[in-house]
Amino acid sequence: MTQNQQMMNGSITTGQMGKLHIMFTLGSAALILPTMVTVIAKQDSWITMIMAVGLNFMFLYAPLELAKRFPGQSLVSYTQQILGRAAGMVYTVLYLFFFLVLTAAVFRNMGDFVGTSVLPETPRWFIHIAFMLIVMYGVALGIEVMGRSSEILFVWVFLVFGAVFALLTNKMQVSNLLPVLADGWIPTIKGLYPITGFPLAEYVYVMMLFSCVRSEDLGKLKRAMWMSSVVIGISGLSIALLLLLVLGADLTLRSPFAVYDMAKEIQIGEVLERVEITVAMIWISTVFTKAMICFYVLCLTTAQLLRFSTYRPLILPLAFIIVPLSLVIYRNTAHTNLFAFAIWPVFGCVLGLLMPMLLLAAAVFRKQGTPSGKGMKDTQQPEQERGGTSSEANSEQRVTAPEQRNGSERKESMSTVQVEKS
Repeated sequence: MTQNQQMMNGSITTGQMGKLHIMFTLGSAALILPTMVTVIAKQDSWITMIMAVGLNFMFLYAPLELAKRFPGQSLVSYTQQILGRAAGMVYTVLYLFFFLVLTAAVFRNMGDFVGTSVLPETPRWFIHIAFMLIVMYGVALGIEVMGRSSEILFVWVFLVFGAVFALLTNKMQVSNLLPVLADGWIPTIKGLYPITGFPLAEYVYVMMLFSCVRSEDLGKLKRAMWMSSVVIGISGLSIALLLLLVLGADLTLRSPFAVYDMAKEIQIGEVLERVEITVAMIWISTVFTKAMICFYVLCLTTAQLLRFSTYRPLILPLAFIIVPLSLVIYRNTAHTNLFAFAIWPVFGCVLGLLMPMLLLAAAVFRKQGTPSGKGMKDTQQPEQERGGTSSEANSEQRVTAPEQRNGSERKESMSTVQVEKS
């Protein structure tokens, strides 16, 4: 276990990293993103979701290449190595602010959903504090517990989604998808704009979590992230198609939480009704995972920037910052739409796409790191080499010991012969 992994309180496998990435993306996007895309692309939003699959790979390219060049190192570590300590700290502070705003936004999205659809009589501040207490406990347990919990929640999320899909087949109307490309390709392409900021630009969090992956699994990291991107793309396309087929474009763009409203359409006689609360519980579990990851990355980045030996002392102080910030980050619905469509995509693309690309270009230009990913293998070699040298030394000792005994016996026999002759 590396020094970074000791600070992070454990390590995870590439499979757990992939599932954490899926849960992170589906956290807020599954409930909110379809409405944002449908506002622009209308009934062609499903085409936009297909086009967005390629963007998943583009936003993950630079973080994966940096992880290959600097295995076992986090964003804070290799940024200072590439740019120098002063410039690297400035670079890191920008990401620290990004993680702070992102964490507060996730808490606000969760509070708006629960306060509007599930617990309308409950004060928002109480919802945020209750949710923060659970997130603080999860973050204190460490990345290994978060990775294992994601594996459990991952199965339940897709089981419930499959059940919802099956129960809504009798409500689907293919006519809701027509006419295809009625306004041409321009609105469909414009629909990618909110996706770039939410959730693609948020993928920059992986630059902190890749250092948590076990050294023996680093060679499988790129494949795991590519597979998770495919799963995310298929999930986004399925949700967009299901919303259009069941609700249509008009109802989808008017609903702030379209997936939750779609689940209200499930009704089988008087036997199966009001299953939308199950969808709400599953969605809250995905948001819980995303909130844990964001808050964990925020604590970890702050701890490494301040050179703490552990991130745990920062959990409580940062929680006192996040909860009030999440209550005031949006003033009203109009401000929320302005932030989501005008501010966050630009701000997110600068920090989530442009700056990682520039950092990678600087590493290549300055020849920093291991360009072919040799460092991933080198992390395992020292122990093997030490084990090999010790075994060779032991074998040499075992070989030379009999020779020494034979030599001493010959000397003793020669001395006895000389004594007898004398």
